[in-house]
Amino acid sequence: MLHADDAFLDHYGFAHDPFAARVPGMKFFPAQRKTVLSQLHHLARYSQLMLLVSGPEGSGKTLLRKALAGSANKDSVKCVVLSGRGLMASRDVLMGIAQGLGGASSDLEEVFEQIEQLALTGQELYLLVDEADDLPDELLPLLFTLADGQGQARPHVFLFGTAALAARLERLAGDQERFHPITLAPYEYEDTCEYLAQRLKAAGADLDIFSEEQLEHIHEESGGWPGLINQVAREAAIDAMQDGQDAPEAGRKARFPIKHLAMVAVIALGVGAAWFMQGKSGDDVVATQSSELTLPPVTPVVEATVEPVAANPEPTLAEVSEPAQQEPQVQFDGVAQPLPLPVPTQPIERSATPAPAEAASAPEPAPVVVEPSAAPVAAPVVAAKPVVEPAPKAQEPAKPVATPVAKPAPVTASVSAVAGEGHEGWYAAQAGGQYALQVSALSSAVAAKAVVAKEGAQFRFYRKLVSGKPMFVVTYGQFATALEAKQAVAKLPAQYQRNKPWPKRFADIQREIRASR
Repeated sequence: MLHADDAFLDHYGFAHDPFAARVPGMKFFPAQRKTVLSQLHHLARYSQLMLLVSGPEGSGKTLLRKALAGSANKDSVKCVVLSGRGLMASRDVLMGIAQGLGGASSDLEEVFEQIEQLALTGQELYLLVDEADDLPDELLPLLFTLADGQGQARPHVFLFGTAALAARLERLAGDQERFHPITLAPYEYEDTCEYLAQRLKAAGADLDIFSEEQLEHIHEESGGWPGLINQVAREAAIDAMQDGQDAPEAGRKARFPIKHLAMVAVIALGVGAAWFMQGKSGDDVVATQSSELTLPPVTPVVEATVEPVAANPEPTLAEVSEPAQQEPQVQFDGVAQPLPLPVPTQPIERSATPAPAEAASAPEPAPVVVEPSAAPVAAPVVAAKPVVEPAPKAQEPAKPVATPVAKPAPVTASVSAVAGEGHEGWYAAQAGGQYALQVSALSSAVAAKAVVAKEGAQFRFYRKLVSGKPMFVVTYGQFATALEAKQAVAKLPAQYQRNKPWPKRFADIQREIRASR
């Protein structure tokens, strides 16, 4: 019996859980995070203030901390990474710094001396404290002291925590400016899709396991924060599995292990090669059989002609005419039906010549039996010509068939005209803080227009771009709050309730419309 997680992995063909907190080889870093990374390096170079990177849990702070340490110049920067969970006293902080610099002292003055010796070699110290929310209040003054520095010993202190840590630092700093906060922003919808696509690819699947509606739901519910994206995406995938939905085509392909696919491919190649060689040998056998069948008709003719020549080097007219009369008999007995046609024509001509015996003696070399033997061989080639001649005639009736194909061009023009219609003007006039219910997302403007025409004026649609492809989103109603929009789901027809509609701010809709232009 499969465990729940095993059933989940087996259903989608995942190599591992793509929505786990830590996934090996996951290096997604959107453009907005690269901007923050550049800002951190800039402030570390030109400012001595302590730097605080804040964001909610699961916002990607640890990933940013790793990127900061990995992108630092190893020749000019020495990075020491500490975790707030293991720091309970000043001794723990100082010992961690000393060990990172190759020492073993927990005295503040000695640690400053180590940092100063490092500066004399042309290197700076980056002190990176992850999970800084777990630091006790007693350690925060020590970190301010380290950031202030002493002489040439001026380490750059980076703290990674939540907004609650920022409030604690503000109370401690008072009116003084002692730290610089940098707040992380959530992912945009496109970033969310790319983030999920990379995680799914690492697990052996792709983004097709989610529909457009599910992706929209994941982004809205998670707020664009990576940790919540993983949580909501996993819940959506499990809900779809429990509802009995089959994994998409891409998931079914990924469900088959790659090594098994390779084995199947090798076996298929072997079977195909064996079949090809067997078919080729069969063709050779047929070819030899057909060549053997054609030999018997030729052989009697040659034998019949050689025997009279061997008997009399100077044959008479009677001796030459006898094989000419027997020749049709040999041909009709041993050759298929089409071959006798050219044979009787020549004996008929010769039967007219024997009337003057003396006059015919001169052209005796002309009616040598070699000519009849060559005539049957060329006969199949001549017989094939009538088959080739009707081919041009068969092309003539095809001309009227091609003319009706060009007529549907006006129809495509009308469809493209319909594809440009929507209610973008109405959406643009709405207040950005109000909501609409997203009912469905369709790939055709004609289908979206049909839904609006069928269901009434409360249904509208607009055009957006998803991975460069147009998508037509159908919405319902206009609501002041998200709660009112959720309550209106019960009023929708059952077929739309199954899509699990969700509230969507008009500001987001307006942004998607602008991005699609």
